[in-house]
Amino acid sequence: MIGSRWRTMAVGRALLRTSATLRAIPAAVSISVLQMPRRLLIAPPDPRTHDPTVAEDILARFFVFAGKVVQAQARSPFEMVPPSAQWESMLNGFGWLRHLRFAENPMAAAIARKHLADFIRLRKNDGGPAWSAPVVARRLMSWISASPFLLEGADIVFYRRFMRAVCQHGRYLLVGLRGGFPVEERLICAIAICAFALSSDAQPRLIRLALRSLITEIKRCILPDGGHVSRSPRAVVDLLLDVLPLRHLFLARNIVPPEPLQSAISRALPLLRLLRHADGNVGLFHGMGYMSADSLAIVFRYDQAGAEPPLVSAPDSGYERLTGGTSVLIIDVGGPPPFDFSRGAHASALAFELSDGPWRLIVNCGAPVTGTAASREAARHTAAHSTLAIADTSSCHFEARNARGAQGAAIIEHPPPPRLLREADPAGARLTAMHSGYANRFGLMHERGLAVSLDGATVHGLDGLLDVDPKRPAPAVPYALRFHLHPNVRAALDAKDAAVTLDLPNGASWRFEVAGHNITLEDSVFYAAPDGAGRTRQIVVETQSSMTREIAWRFVRIQQAQEQSAPPDRMQAGGSASGSDQGSSEHGQ
Repeated sequence: MIGSRWRTMAVGRALLRTSATLRAIPAAVSISVLQMPRRLLIAPPDPRTHDPTVAEDILARFFVFAGKVVQAQARSPFEMVPPSAQWESMLNGFGWLRHLRFAENPMAAAIARKHLADFIRLRKNDGGPAWSAPVVARRLMSWISASPFLLEGADIVFYRRFMRAVCQHGRYLLVGLRGGFPVEERLICAIAICAFALSSDAQPRLIRLALRSLITEIKRCILPDGGHVSRSPRAVVDLLLDVLPLRHLFLARNIVPPEPLQSAISRALPLLRLLRHADGNVGLFHGMGYMSADSLAIVFRYDQAGAEPPLVSAPDSGYERLTGGTSVLIIDVGGPPPFDFSRGAHASALAFELSDGPWRLIVNCGAPVTGTAASREAARHTAAHSTLAIADTSSCHFEARNARGAQGAAIIEHPPPPRLLREADPAGARLTAMHSGYANRFGLMHERGLAVSLDGATVHGLDGLLDVDPKRPAPAVPYALRFHLHPNVRAALDAKDAAVTLDLPNGASWRFEVAGHNITLEDSVFYAAPDGAGRTRQIVVETQSSMTREIAWRFVRIQQAQEQSAPPDRMQAGGSASGSDQGSSEHGQ
């Protein structure tokens, strides 16, 4: 049945792509007569941090992106065989220009112009990876932002070649936005076109087209509570890093920024606060992995929350926050995103993360910034999250095959979002949610209850399996609870396999207990470390639904922290400028 449904959807998507191509023909004709700008007037600021070590590597002809190193020697990097799709996207996206821009080397600008000229010469629009819509958009924004650096001291030949290339990119994106690009790729393209129009001496018609596209895509992609339709926290951070310079351009041109843009910024920041732990990191949900602390700090610098009460519930994005004392729980209570936006989504129904002050205790595995396609897909499965999994399967269906190359498999079955009840009383905060991701395959619903005491010293949990149809009990199945530990946590299982002691670096200790079940400690993987995947541990409680349909558990703080100091390195604290091109705040570019 799933295979038949997938084939039907594939045929439908093929027809939609054909229809989009046909719609793009008149758009291309219309835009071909649109007068393109002749010069750039303003360079938007690039809020992302620069790293002198990346500039030194490039000046030495070493191109280090996405964990891969290519030494170009006497050749252009655009002539080299790319070691990975991610490396190729980051090279072609030109985000690395900002590092050269601030290099203390008089040859940096000349070398940057040489690489750009090589790209123009070697990367004709042949439909290859360099011309995928997001890469083109990222490249256009990088070129415009770096234009003062590139053009100062350049000769007229380079200037004309550069402007022709910029206008070619702008025209390419405009045509695609009028019907050719997949919907999930259009927002970044609309942002790039708007930056292009506002930075240049564009005609009013081009500015109107750019504004219309931007407003359309913001309304399509940004949810009422400020989240992205993909449910990815990473997408929200990347969006803010792109639209904050755009707002600067509007103000520089004495144009009032459109209300949807202002609203998206003001709504996104409270959502990120909901998802943020006290160490500054954002919860590892739906594609979130390593992100430099600088990227997050830049985003939160624009936070003007003031005395507004913090957001604790984001029903459109599907996240909830429970707090007590210094303890914070962040819970995924949403369903899968729409098909077109689900290629980075995770099967993480009712997964949660727990932190105590500036130290994370329970996490999800996160999404790899680098690594193989297999590791990226493995990180999306339910077993990589702190939740319940039945028969070692995921709580949603992924595509049987990947029709989109390096992109992830989409989710092809969309159960309704979990049902949710949130309560608070003098004893603390409670949340109960139920999802139906396993209903069709196993005839069971997963219900999870979570409660945090007022002082934050106790976190109670209750996981249960309920029959979809009480008149037809589901057959017996194995299931397991998994609680992935942050690498900073030191875990020790007691002699009776009935409890686990968890020690944090600041001297705090917690104890995990479960009623009537044995506990095991198993290996796990933490993908959100700055230097790639690292080893960690996970608490696992396994049983059969024929034995019990309910597991009660709790985390109890048995020793207070000796100090509440922040974690000392990037793995805990959230990042540094060093190696920022390896990080995901660049959106792969």
